Amino acid sequence: MAVTVVNLSDAISAWVTKTNTIASNVGDLALLTTDSSGSLVAAINEINNQLDRDINDSAEIISLFSSSSTVSLDSSLGKFSVVDSSIGQAQLKSGVTLVIKGSQDSALKTLFAAGA
Repeated sequence: MAVTVVNLSDAISAWVTKTNTIASNVGDLALLTTDSSGSLVAAINEINNQLDRDINDSAEIISLFSSSSTVSLDSSLGKFSVVDSSIGQAQLKSGVTLVIKGSQDSALKTLFAAGA
């Protein structure tokens, strides 16, 4: 998106159009769901303060996951992964079940996957 610039040489109609474009791009402050809704700066600062955990380096990021039973870290590869069997059907918003049956119509394996 290009930056909207109001020039001193613009006609009043262009000035109005550009000002309305800026207001539209910023959005309606009344629709902010943060406690601070008086300005965008206040709302952004509120979110920043909620997220700010004084994380300054990779060691602090790793420490966030050190007690996790769902996410593991392979520090030699620098790779995070989901621990096997840590996500089940209960954690899926909507699930799809596939039952694989044998020749006697008995269930051999049941697979669960995320739905649409």
